[in-house]
Amino acid sequence: MKWKPAQLQAELGKQTPNLPYLVCVYGDDAGVVRQLGKAVVEKMLPDLNDPFLSDRISVEDLHQEPGRLLDAASTMSFGGGTRVIRVEGVNGDLTANQMKPVVDAVKYCLEQPLSDVIIVIPAPRVDAKSALAKEVEKHKVAVAIRCFQDTARDVNGFVRSFLQKENKTIAPNAMSFLVENLGNDREVTQRELEVLALYAGDAAEITLDHCLAAVSSAPSLNIFKLCDAIGNRDKKAVDMHLQHMMEEGEDLFRASTLILRHLRRLLKAKEMMDAGTSSDAALRALAPPVLFGKPEFLRQVQTYPKARLQQAYDRFYKLQLESRQGVVSANHVYERGILGLGL
Repeated sequence: MKWKPAQLQAELGKQTPNLPYLVCVYGDDAGVVRQLGKAVVEKMLPDLNDPFLSDRISVEDLHQEPGRLLDAASTMSFGGGTRVIRVEGVNGDLTANQMKPVVDAVKYCLEQPLSDVIIVIPAPRVDAKSALAKEVEKHKVAVAIRCFQDTARDVNGFVRSFLQKENKTIAPNAMSFLVENLGNDREVTQRELEVLALYAGDAAEITLDHCLAAVSSAPSLNIFKLCDAIGNRDKKAVDMHLQHMMEEGEDLFRASTLILRHLRRLLKAKEMMDAGTSSDAALRALAPPVLFGKPEFLRQVQTYPKARLQQAYDRFYKLQLESRQGVVSANHVYERGILGLGL
């Protein structure tokens, strides 16, 4: 069977959840995968340390003995009750050969009339086309829950919910910044927000300055200014912000990645607008959508000639490849290329 995360959460909210005996939570957002897997275990297992009601089996265990999962699932608990078996170490980094013993173990279990057991398999970064997901989905006694990465709307709602509990509000530009820089992993997002709330202290409102100072994934403000200077083809500003970044010890590889993304987004927006898409719709259609500095971004789209923009993007993309060849210092290559974008 297939469920959505909301279906699993609704079931776990009941006094007595009616879960199939195998629950596989998988997908792109590793944080949500881990959180939902943990929620199933905690709901079904009042005492996480009860050796008679719980068992942990690793991928390495199944490599050595694929039948171990079925043996554990078939074991009666001492004194009765539902046994919870956690399969650990399954993730999208495993090769097909490494996943095969896991899939075989799951298949053995699903072919048996088991009872009084819940097998929980968190599988972060595992794809919907994987053999594991397909095997689980085709059985009525098992459920696969796919977790997508948070959308901008999801991040917005999560941030507001978290800050409401902290009795804090957030400035619009700070929210836009968080939406653009968080969302790849729910657990990481939560940790970043906890640090942000702690850094803000007694301040009632979270500001952009708080975010730039406290969020570890936040780039230097000079990187954003540098991207805008490049979009405006302002050679003097490009040179100034680049020098500031180098004085700060900023990683130019990271800066180059954000610059390339900025050029690509400008080009994509320009192509959509040239094809008749309204400016608002074009900016919303970008991934991620433009939420921070809309007027400035739109001005760059409208004033940067398309052919020249395409040339700048192609040239800088090739420069990134050149930086990996190791012939000259990567930072020297980036510095030269970034200065060239200001022309």
